[in-house]
Amino acid sequence: MEREIKYIKVNIFGNIYTLKTDADEEYIKKLARYLNKKREELLGKNGGSSLLKDSIMVSLNIADEYHRLKEEVENIDKELGKKTEGLIKKIEDGLTKEYIEIK
Repeated sequence: MEREIKYIKVNIFGNIYTLKTDADEEYIKKLARYLNKKREELLGKNGGSSLLKDSIMVSLNIADEYHRLKEEVENIDKELGKKTEGLIKKIEDGLTKEYIEIK
C-alpha cells in the first residue's frame, strides 16, 4: 500500500519550510522541534550569527550524537553475541552430558 504524499509546514530555526513527505505529520513536527531544541541547547535562545553556522553546529552535534549511539549499540550487540554463544555452548554441553549419561 502506497503512503500518501503530503506537504507539511514546519518552523526550523525561525524559518518556515514546506516539506513534501509521506511520513506522519506529527513525526516531522517532532523532528523540527528536536532541531530547534538542539540549536537552543548549543547556541542559546537567539542562536549564533548566521543560519548557516547554526545549521552546521547543530548538524555536527547531531552527527556526533548519532555516531556515539551507533557505537554503543554495536558494543551492546557484540556483548549480546558473546553471551548468546556462551549460553548456546552451555546448553550444548549440558545436552551432550545428558546424552552420555543416558547411554
